[in-house]
Amino acid sequence: VVSEIDARLGAGTDLNGDGDLLDSIRLHTPNNTNTNRLGVSSSLIWQMDETDTFRLAYTGDYGRHRQTGAFGKLSAAGDPLDPFAGLDLTSNKIAGSDGNMLRGRDRLSHAILNQVSASYTGSFLDDALLVDVGLRAPFFERDLNQYCYSQSGSAFNVRCTKEAFTDADGDGIGTLASQGATTFIAPRTQNFKYDALLPNVGVSYELAPSNIVFASYAEGFSAPRTDNLYTFVGNEAANTITPLPVQPEKTKAFDLGYRFQGDKITASASAWYNTFENRIVSSFDQDLGFSVDRNLGAVTLKGIDAELGWQPNANLTFYTSASYVKSNVESDIPVSATGFIPTKGKELVETPNFTWSGRAMYAFNKNVVMGMQTKFVGERWATDVNDEKTKSYMTVDADLQLDLADLGLDGMMLQLNATNILSKEYLASISSSTNAITIPDADPVTAGNQPANGSSPSYSISAPQTFQIQLKTKF
Repeated sequence: VVSEIDARLGAGTDLNGDGDLLDSIRLHTPNNTNTNRLGVSSSLIWQMDETDTFRLAYTGDYGRHRQTGAFGKLSAAGDPLDPFAGLDLTSNKIAGSDGNMLRGRDRLSHAILNQVSASYTGSFLDDALLVDVGLRAPFFERDLNQYCYSQSGSAFNVRCTKEAFTDADGDGIGTLASQGATTFIAPRTQNFKYDALLPNVGVSYELAPSNIVFASYAEGFSAPRTDNLYTFVGNEAANTITPLPVQPEKTKAFDLGYRFQGDKITASASAWYNTFENRIVSSFDQDLGFSVDRNLGAVTLKGIDAELGWQPNANLTFYTSASYVKSNVESDIPVSATGFIPTKGKELVETPNFTWSGRAMYAFNKNVVMGMQTKFVGERWATDVNDEKTKSYMTVDADLQLDLADLGLDGMMLQLNATNILSKEYLASISSSTNAITIPDADPVTAGNQPANGSSPSYSISAPQTFQIQLKTKF
């Protein structure tokens, strides 16, 4: 730590201002993000007649993300003097003799979306047949400003420093005095643009009263988040700096099903099939403090969803739903010209094959309603190569709602919630990894290839048995 601070601020920096260089000073550097967003959503609807409706819409979203990691001081008890370290409090900043502020990151991003869409909705055969056809065109722009030196091939190993940077040919690729031969890329700006044309169509037909069959097709698109676009690879021999970001994800979704809407019973069942190109998987990095994305290549998911609702009388209601999902990763992950991580044929991380939920509600009278629900989640893989998985779990919750109108408190309601009432312990959300166990040879065909070191996934622990009381009001 001392050598790093010397390199960034200059040797001999008196960090605590006591007039000597004999102390060991602890510092902290939180990752601060300040976000400002402006958005607009508008549409123009033309109902040509009773059966034909046209819609034209525009959505705009502008986001400014200022990400800093200013170092700050700790108190004698080891607590931060300011939760944002040296970001705002001048006296808490760590400055060197040259005026350089010690910081772990320093960058500014703009995320801009402009989207236009159009749709047509028509009803035919005495409203038995409904058709909805649409086209969506999103235009994403990611504007990046990296104010620090970043290690080639890494978005997170950065050096915010004024130390000497050696770049003989001026191509923006060089070395820092304190980092030996490690290649760094000078502060830079970069602009990424993504766009797509995404059609969708939906059809439903009422076979008989309350009996409807439906089918749909839709294409989707997800642009990478700005955090994942800061990885650049410098090639000194070719004098090139190549971005190595997460690729945008594209999807095609097919759906076919049946729905029944009766007086006491509602039910539906559907079969679906989704294909993904450059599937994006997100994992929360405990050290970095935010989620990091990665591409898995082509992925297919298919499954069956079913739900059933039953209201035997005015006071009692039951509802249940179940899903079966089968996922398949279609390709291996390349790690070099010949090496790969063996993910082909594996199942998608954090995707249980089976889930089920049920809920019952009973109204004792118009003022008192009680509910109970349960949820089952099957086993989930925690790594792309399927070498670690979690156990299945089931939770039970309950709630009680009391309308206080009869007590003269119109518009007020008291609600009691009990979550995980059986005190079940389980692993909840997963921050997955590529492989938990080291793969001896990332490419079994090529002798001498570098192994793929394992990285243990991390998990959030289940919430304990919890009871809450809420007082709600409407005005």
